[in-house]
This record gives sequence, structure tokens and C-alpha cells, in this order.
Amino acid sequence: MEYVIVSYPYNRNVLVDGEVSGVTNDTLMVETGTHTFALEEQDYQLPTVTKTVEDTTALSPLIISDFHPV
Repeated sequence: MEYVIVSYPYNRNVLVDGEVSGVTNDTLMVETGTHTFALEEQDYQLPTVTKTVEDTTALSPLIISDFHPV
């Protein structure tokens, strides 16, 4: 398992590969590999972000901070 935090100033559901997987600013667990991330409410720039997630730990997750409010 890999660990990701999607950083955003507001609480939003996080979609990983089209499925709700948690909320922003919480640590999410995903499988190793390339995933597409989005937020459920589209009040931000960039509709999706694709990242390869590997070699993370619960103490050192991948931080995704690409989403910014419009």
C-alpha cells in the first residue's frame, strides 16, 4: 500500500481513478502505481492530476498540492 495526502484549503471528497477514496487533507491509501486524482466539487483549477505513487510510508506520504480554488 501507498500513502497520499491531497492538500486543499477546504474539505472535499477525493476521487482516485473515479472512485471516492477519502477527503482532502487526510492520509489516503492507494495501490502502488499511476493514479488520477480529482476533487468531487469542481471549484478548483486543473480538472485532474495524474501521479505515480510509489515508495511512500504513512509517515512520508506523497503530498498532492496541485489543486487551487478558483
